[in-house]
Amino acid sequence: MKDKLKHNNSLNLKLKIYLSLAVLLMFICTTAPNFAASMSQVDVGIIYGQNNQYPIGVTSEDGFILTFEAANIGTQSIDFSAYKNLLIYKDGYYEPSGRTLITSNEGYYANGQVKGGYHLQIGDSFQTYDEAISLLAVFQGVINDVYLVYDDSWRIFQGVYLDENSALSQIAALTPFISGNTISLVQPTPTRVIIATKEKILFSYDSSEQNFLFHTSVFDLNGIKYRNSFYVTRLPGSDFTFVNRVTMKEYLYGVLPKEASSSWPIEALKAQAIASKNFALTIGSKYAAYGFDVDTTVNSQVYGGYSVESEICNKAVDETNGYALAVDGVVVPLYFHANSGGITDNSENVWSSALPYLKSTLDLYSLGAPNTDWNVTLNKFDIESKLISAGYSLGSLKTINILERADSGRVLKLEFIGTLSKATLAKDKIRAVLGSTVIKSNLFSFDKATAITDVTMLKNPVQTTTQGNTGPSKEIGGDMPKLLIDNGSIYGQFLDNTQIEVYQAGSKSAIKVDKDALLKANDIYSAITTVTKPYLYNSTESFDISSGNVIFYGHGYGHGLGMSQWGAKAMADLGKSYEEILKFYYKNTELIQLDE
Repeated sequence: MKDKLKHNNSLNLKLKIYLSLAVLLMFICTTAPNFAASMSQVDVGIIYGQNNQYPIGVTSEDGFILTFEAANIGTQSIDFSAYKNLLIYKDGYYEPSGRTLITSNEGYYANGQVKGGYHLQIGDSFQTYDEAISLLAVFQGVINDVYLVYDDSWRIFQGVYLDENSALSQIAALTPFISGNTISLVQPTPTRVIIATKEKILFSYDSSEQNFLFHTSVFDLNGIKYRNSFYVTRLPGSDFTFVNRVTMKEYLYGVLPKEASSSWPIEALKAQAIASKNFALTIGSKYAAYGFDVDTTVNSQVYGGYSVESEICNKAVDETNGYALAVDGVVVPLYFHANSGGITDNSENVWSSALPYLKSTLDLYSLGAPNTDWNVTLNKFDIESKLISAGYSLGSLKTINILERADSGRVLKLEFIGTLSKATLAKDKIRAVLGSTVIKSNLFSFDKATAITDVTMLKNPVQTTTQGNTGPSKEIGGDMPKLLIDNGSIYGQFLDNTQIEVYQAGSKSAIKVDKDALLKANDIYSAITTVTKPYLYNSTESFDISSGNVIFYGHGYGHGLGMSQWGAKAMADLGKSYEEILKFYYKNTELIQLDE
């Protein structure tokens, strides 16, 4: 394989992206994308959002080592390996819309969710850890609740207090024990984090300065295990954020079993590993405000951490490590979906920009997989409610019109006409408003005649048989699936050189044939045509919903761009390599080797 791969010595060059992608990428800022994720580092946001879950409990059998960059000193390490369980607290509770400490809501402090806000500092600041820790040891022998803090320099704090008066009232009691050192009030800092056990505070830091990274082998958070390291930060737009930092390999170990199935052939898993890697490398600045690269959900890619890892998925990641898919040496975003419904689409038919490697492809490999066919019944009142939630107030819904389709058959414009006004949803907004798990793809119709795909897939790639019920009779040459059919809708597959299994009206039977003679007899095939689409929809359709329900008859699951995951599985089952799978779904691409 190596002689097929082009090596590029500059990762930065490989991580350039077409200017047109700035328009295409979903949910990305309009600024030029930055590639924070790399082969050596991917930051995964696990908990984020204003005033999210707190405190955070983390466990590890190996304990933890904390590292960070101290001003004018360099990398500092604090050994917490003796502690298997850490609790990470907010230092003070702040108004979600601002950075003002709330002192009236004492419930958060009383039930132990939040600590502090105010503290007392003993002595001056210290430039070195050794200076601070030696004095801390002295104070810990005579004063309760003293602990080390870093915020530009080393400090020693005492206590966690809800308000200023509570803190100041303790100064007189502490003075006899401080041996001539000063005691001063520490005002609230909305970016401060407290590290503790159930018994005591261990450390505190200002998260606005840099990442304070906790290292271990495997840690547990909320019953899910993750590899490597994590950090917790507090930002104006994300008051308590927990981020898992891993290598790209470790990230993909936790992605593959969630985006594919460990029971699938390894070549399909390898294709998914490349697609997921490309996605992570090119996601851009979507989560820049939160300080990480990707999250754990379908908004990025589903990530289950160490808990979901499997041997075969890890092997697929390892065997594709260091490689990515590129166009003209440039790493590009690779989109994928569950099932194409028999045909993928052009990128401009789903989002906005036309990309040369995301082109509509007849995908008979996906036929017969889950969600090849689906239907859903929607009540007019349900649709009205969804439209109102999306900002459309049409009155009583009367008619739904399919105004335009792509060449693939996917609906490009769906019009809703009510008693007061009308609205048109375009492209991916159709599923966004009506529900992406309800309307599984835009490859749908109101016509029941398009509801069922009659499919037979062969294990032999030369003799695979498949049929779409509304498509024309056809035979596809080369190593694509072949179709044997006559005007009576009889079609079949060769079992061996002497038998063919014939399907007719939903039943099947085996008949004896001379395979060689049969293959040479052109008249057994109906007229051979060029296959362009599996379904022949009307370009426009109208449905009167004024008195009841509407049934959507659809095919496939997902946006239909790039790789169909079930199609990739079928290709791998037929003996295709992951390189062949990627080239089938991503046109004009090539594998390149990345620098570590």
